[in-house]
Amino acid sequence: MWKEGLVRVDGMFSRKKSKITFFHEGFIAPWWNVFSFSVGIFTCCVFAYLAAIYLIGECRTQRMRKVFTKQSVYLSIASILSGLLVFIAATYNGFPLFTQFITSKLCVGAAILATGSLGVLWYALKQNKLFYPD
Repeated sequence: MWKEGLVRVDGMFSRKKSKITFFHEGFIAPWWNVFSFSVGIFTCCVFAYLAAIYLIGECRTQRMRKVFTKQSVYLSIASILSGLLVFIAATYNGFPLFTQFITSKLCVGAAILATGSLGVLWYALKQNKLFYPD
């Protein structure tokens, strides 16, 4: 019983309790689904996007700044699309993530602020109006 609470985080999302008889059943199978993979893809995209943004300021040459600026725009789009994939996968797996997201004022407000700041960032990247330490 303690193994289910310790490792099986998917128990928060699914209301069924199962007995763990094999290692695969208890520790691998719960993570082997579309939702878990979509969250992993989303996490990788977000961290790659943040790395590209930070590397713009670390570059010494204008050529490398352009490369990372272009990558940051592509990775921000990939983050948005993979975020949508998380909502779709959650719905597919029976977890009403989208409904809970829409009904939370905090989540909706954060989404509006994030979307607005993304537009400001894209404009700053396009205009090359960023602070570069020398």
